[in-house]
Amino acid sequence: MAAKYELITYNGHNEAYKGKKVRRYLSDGSIRNERGHVIEKLPNNGNDITPENARDRALARWKKYRQAAADAVTKEIASIAPGANTPFAAWGVLNARTAAAIMDSDKPRGRDLEYIGRNMGAISSPDDAEQAQNSVNAGAIEIMEALRDVLRAAGAWEQAKHGDD
Repeated sequence: MAAKYELITYNGHNEAYKGKKVRRYLSDGSIRNERGHVIEKLPNNGNDITPENARDRALARWKKYRQAAADAVTKEIASIAPGANTPFAAWGVLNARTAAAIMDSDKPRGRDLEYIGRNMGAISSPDDAEQAQNSVNAGAIEIMEALRDVLRAAGAWEQAKHGDD
């Protein structure tokens, strides 16, 4: 088994260890004392997390994890529905299957239909509606609200139809 470290005479900035034998680990070049504690911080090539870059680094990390999750879901959906090889196609398959399950249900709920409508982009969320009221797209909101009412009515009609059975 190869050695994990080599003994060297320390000549760095830490006065307590100057001239003493310390360990330089071969795997990463770190310099440590006899207990394995780091004596001198390794240079990290500008990768320090600072208040100025912390937000950007966190956003990049979240984007990476979101992409990994989207890739995993897309891969799984593609195994069920060939051709759904993008996150958007996988999302469409998920929504289509959810909508089919809702419509096949004995008692579809209006909330479920509204959820599908939001995912399709046919219905705005309450937050979106509030923001849009302050914008030029007020006419689009009226259309989306009308569509929401239609979907709600369809859900009530489905419930009434199945309730009569």
